[in-house]
Amino acid sequence: MAVDVLRREDASVTRPEITVIIPLFDARIGEEHCVASWVDQPDFPADKYEILVVSDGESEELERRIRAVLRPGDRIERHAPQKVLGLYHAGAQSANADLLLFTELHCVARPGCLKAIADYFATQEMDGACLRSEPGCLTPFAKAESIKFEQYFEDWSRPRDWRKVLVRGFAVKKTAYFKSGGFEPNTAYFGDFALGAALHANGMRLGYILDAVVLHYYSNGFADFAPPVETRTIEECEFRLSHDPEYCHTYFDTPLDWLWRETTRPQTARRLFWPLARSTLRRLAHPRHRHTVGLLVAATARWAPIAACGLSGRILALRLAILWMRLEAWVWRKNVDALVQTYARTYSSLETFHRLQFISRHIHAGDRQNTGGAPDQSLNTTGAVTLYGFYHRQRYRERTYRWSAAAGMIGFDVPKGGYVFEIETDDLRGHPASFLGDVYFNGHRLRKDSLHLGKDRIRGRLEPGHFRTDGPQYLVLVCVPIRRSDIVPDRRELGLPLFGFRIDDERSSTIR
Repeated sequence: MAVDVLRREDASVTRPEITVIIPLFDARIGEEHCVASWVDQPDFPADKYEILVVSDGESEELERRIRAVLRPGDRIERHAPQKVLGLYHAGAQSANADLLLFTELHCVARPGCLKAIADYFATQEMDGACLRSEPGCLTPFAKAESIKFEQYFEDWSRPRDWRKVLVRGFAVKKTAYFKSGGFEPNTAYFGDFALGAALHANGMRLGYILDAVVLHYYSNGFADFAPPVETRTIEECEFRLSHDPEYCHTYFDTPLDWLWRETTRPQTARRLFWPLARSTLRRLAHPRHRHTVGLLVAATARWAPIAACGLSGRILALRLAILWMRLEAWVWRKNVDALVQTYARTYSSLETFHRLQFISRHIHAGDRQNTGGAPDQSLNTTGAVTLYGFYHRQRYRERTYRWSAAAGMIGFDVPKGGYVFEIETDDLRGHPASFLGDVYFNGHRLRKDSLHLGKDRIRGRLEPGHFRTDGPQYLVLVCVPIRRSDIVPDRRELGLPLFGFRIDDERSSTIR
């Protein structure tokens, strides 16, 4: 890639200790003032650091203004237009120093910032560290955003927390940066979290420099705030598709919408909805079961809109909710506490909205090969088993298992024939007879007298006549859901605890 280097005059022959990297992106206040604050660091020798401004060449006028405040030896580099973290990465590749400092065009360095950074790395055995930021708030919305950030940063700043890569101010040794892969060039917002995880996964030590301070200016309003949330969410979805799900869950958790992305296809949702609906009607017909019908009705109702039209209903509801929250933000502009709550709900709703749109457009549309539901080898399973409507795996008595919701589906691919199966539940919910509703195989309900319910397992037989002629076979288990009051704050709808699944040819099976 061709790079244009724009200098005011020849650089000093002295090799700097720190390279301050600033991309010409996302200006919110006087850009010259932000860059000049790094020039004005009188307690740190001028020859010990360089300022590298990275431009995509789209604004020569901005470059001209920034060049006017740079020192001799500082430089502006032009790279082909790309996302902002790609500009940071290009700057890291061109840096002359062994210590990189990433910051933003809307951040002002406080006096003593560079000296505090140099002193920290001279005395601490760290590979990277985030700086402390003070809030710059020009509007009530910006104030609400700053308060919410500080709430998160209370955890992120702790010594063993890996979430230290904040480009408002993050210093990292060049060797550690490149050993961990650096910023993914095609990212604008999620790449900072991705790099933080990569640094931690590669054993890098990350800290927090309390005495190195930048004044960070926050989003002035919804127009500044919403586009980055959209971009970040889409980048996270792309990242999850191209990286190991367990790695992603370890560092970023897994939203239920994403974990169940395959289950929210209408055709897949119907395989869960109809067994739930049938089991609910069956319980209505038996007076002794009516006390549990309400729980199944609620579970069935949640699946009904997805079975009917996929995610379009939820996406529309979220779109309307976000419009309402924008109005709320204006109403509460003079009530900071209420505005913070509205900000948090708006951020969460925007994330969910864009995640569901991504799933609907890029996964449900059929242009993705990896749609989720990989075989779970962490459980005691036979063959390639795919789980639908199950939560992420957990541990109980040193064993791995997964909770299902009110209905959980197990997909497997075996030739047509007679088989016996065994589902191990352990004793987490007690005897299966106390919570199991019905079992369906490819839409056919298995008679209760054909099932054997042990104290910690369920066994049954699959008839050859019920096999599908194309694709996987599906076993659906409907359970009376609970919410674990003893697992705080677990408010999920919990059905069957799955510890293991076996399926054998009935002629040679050892399942008894």
